[in-house]
Amino acid sequence: MMEKFVKVGIFGDSFGDVQNGGHKHYQEVSWPSQLANTFNVTNYSMSGSGLEYSLEKLYQHEADFDKKNNFYINLSQQTND
Repeated sequence: MMEKFVKVGIFGDSFGDVQNGGHKHYQEVSWPSQLANTFNVTNYSMSGSGLEYSLEKLYQHEADFDKKNNFYINLSQQTND
């Protein structure tokens, strides 16, 4: 297996959280899991969280990544039903 040199940090809510919710099959084929097949992914996403949580995690872990790395922050729109 080829070593994965590019580090990717994912910060977000349930859209990026592959550890919680849903059938295991869907967790395995989700976009974060597919990204992890190619890159060295660290996923800090948490279901039910919001922008403040994502930014806090980004600030806590930014030293773990260098300028050549990628960060993905996924945001969900709140609905007022």
